[in-house]
Amino acid sequence: MPYLDTFSGNWTSKEARHLLKRASFGVTQNLVETSVSLGLSGTIEKLFEENSLPEPPLKYQLDGVGGTKINDPGANYGETWVNSPAYPEAATSQERTRIYFSRNRSFYAWSFLQMQNAAMSIREKLTLFWHNHFVSENANPHREYYYMDVLRRNSLKNFKELVKQITVDPNMLIYLSGSQNTVNAPNENYARELLELFTIGKGDAVGNGDYTNYTENDVIEIAKVLTGWRVRSLQDVNTLSSFFSNSNHAKGTKQLSHRFNNAIISENGANEYKDLIDIIFQQEECSRFIARQFYTWFV
Repeated sequence: MPYLDTFSGNWTSKEARHLLKRASFGVTQNLVETSVSLGLSGTIEKLFEENSLPEPPLKYQLDGVGGTKINDPGANYGETWVNSPAYPEAATSQERTRIYFSRNRSFYAWSFLQMQNAAMSIREKLTLFWHNHFVSENANPHREYYYMDVLRRNSLKNFKELVKQITVDPNMLIYLSGSQNTVNAPNENYARELLELFTIGKGDAVGNGDYTNYTENDVIEIAKVLTGWRVRSLQDVNTLSSFFSNSNHAKGTKQLSHRFNNAIISENGANEYKDLIDIIFQQEECSRFIARQFYTWFV
């Protein structure tokens, strides 16, 4: 396997600026000068430091601003709305929509501030990378915030463990139909994306329903493994967590194809999805696949 050559040139402001622009946001002259003084190795160590996580977004706009009668009465100005009910009390659906609009504006502004104020750190660039990799969306600002929190907390950590968390995250369960995946009506949406976009890639077709890295039957079997995960309604007090429904889970063993060495996944209830992901990550193509994604993003 070919490797990239180790950099052996002079470490000047030109090289420092180039690296910082690829690995972070809002590069300033002071950051460039700091990087030059640290040298290449010191800069890389600084970029990958584990910094404290940011405080949650705040309500930054006063109610009644912009001609509306209500913005977000469920949160105090200057304090976070994250701990407020995800399904706020409101007299009308229109008022609830305005509350969500206010919180979404706060969340997006806060997200850009994290990028702008990241200084010499790769975490926010990686958070954005993972958000593009595990693409998702949700109209509820609370679910979206906690989804991004998972990405940010794991941005510098283990890829396999991140896949496990994303697989049962409420945001992803809603976005790719995982919450609709049941024993009586298996839904292949997430199973297919898990293989094709998130972990191993499809590869060239080599036969009917057989690709370089998996088969169509693998998608069917994996969908069965992932049955049973549900998302609570917004009115539920535990709305921001997913849960496992054993009665909606497909029982029995599931067998993968020759692409996974005919691996058998035994019945394991709420932990079965973890067994599946462990098997997927036994394939060397997983490391090649994510390395290509990193190379495309950063280089």
